[in-house]
Amino acid sequence: MKPDAFIEAARTWIGTPFIHQGRARGAGVDCLGLVYETARTLGLIDEPWRPYSREPAAGMLEETLRACPALKEVYSIKPGDLLVFRFARDLQHIGIYTGRNIIHAYEPRGECVEHGYCKKWENRHVLSFRFLAFDEQ
Repeated sequence: MKPDAFIEAARTWIGTPFIHQGRARGAGVDCLGLVYETARTLGLIDEPWRPYSREPAAGMLEETLRACPALKEVYSIKPGDLLVFRFARDLQHIGIYTGRNIIHAYEPRGECVEHGYCKKWENRHVLSFRFLAFDEQ
């Protein structure tokens, strides 16, 4: 599968209201729900991800991603990669890199959005993951 298909599928969620642990396009989604549901719909993953608190702490988000057999950690980003961001002390947010932008369900905006991957987001970016299926092209 090409990363472009993943990015385009994620874009169909733009405008969906932010709701913690939401999983329904048009009704409500959070940042991890956007990634999970987009990937699940495309057949990139099939195993459920464990529940998490409103503000994942103590490595929960990182553990969830590292435990997913469909993902690998990467050190240079490409379109379709998952970017993990730090807020305060913990890794608490995830978005999809498009090559110039990020797509993510962002609580302060109240919805799923796409905007530039600017210095603000670069400074918060800590980890990156890629779906193994993207390497099989």
